[in-house]
Amino acid sequence: MAAGPTYKPITTANGTGSSATVTFNNIPGTYTDLVLICNFIVTEDQGGVGIRFNNDSTTNYSNTRIVGLNNPPQSGRSSNGTSIPTMFASGGSTSNPSITTFDVFNYANTTTYKTMISKSIGTRDEGGSPGSAFEPVLMTGIWRKSPEAITRIDLISTAGNFTTTSTFTLYGITAA
Repeated sequence: MAAGPTYKPITTANGTGSSATVTFNNIPGTYTDLVLICNFIVTEDQGGVGIRFNNDSTTNYSNTRIVGLNNPPQSGRSSNGTSIPTMFASGGSTSNPSITTFDVFNYANTTTYKTMISKSIGTRDEGGSPGSAFEPVLMTGIWRKSPEAITRIDLISTAGNFTTTSTFTLYGITAA
């Protein structure tokens, strides 16, 4: 029986407490896919994280999402964004970490647009009680710039800065 895909650590970055952006540069094109695991806290409540590729801040990003906090869960779609956010107005806590995993598919291909899936579980401060609500979010996204390999990823806080306890680890996936 063949072994499944293997995660190879590429690099880890930490929040600084004074910046809302974490950047991964010079990503090698030697893997089939990328996985980025974010364990973060932001300095302002209601913050999340968004992803941007190759320093492209134009309106080339679209996403479809399901948010499970509400009863019933809510869904939505956004087009022509300047990044792909994983959490919206609710989510993020100044005292409890949120966790987001990005799966970026076929990132080194130069003939197709790039697609991704993110899975998030965030905490938010509700009613004066830190981390009292959990918000699961599942999102698909596409980067519609002329097909090019992804060599840079920027993670952008949607509110405040990433604290020094925030960690972001980028993995390459090798096919078996």
